Amino acid sequence: MNILIAGAGKVGYNLAKSLSIDSDVIVIDENKNALEMLKESLDIMAIQGNIKDANVYKTIDKKIDFFIAVTDNDDINLI
Repeated sequence: MNILIAGAGKVGYNLAKSLSIDSDVIVIDENKNALEMLKESLDIMAIQGNIKDANVYKTIDKKIDFFIAVTDNDDINLI
């Protein structure tokens, strides 16, 4: 299963940690440091970019089964 998580904060990290055990996880965030921490400790794909930019999603070459938005901005999460 391919899961895309928008947001690499505490919630995004813990979701990625739990879900990466049985699934392929991709995390998108603008924060380069948060993504580096994720990549160092988890077996995930990390993409640095603006979650609101449709072009960021074009770099993903997999079919996404689930999309989870857990940024610190509710307006972005609803998009």
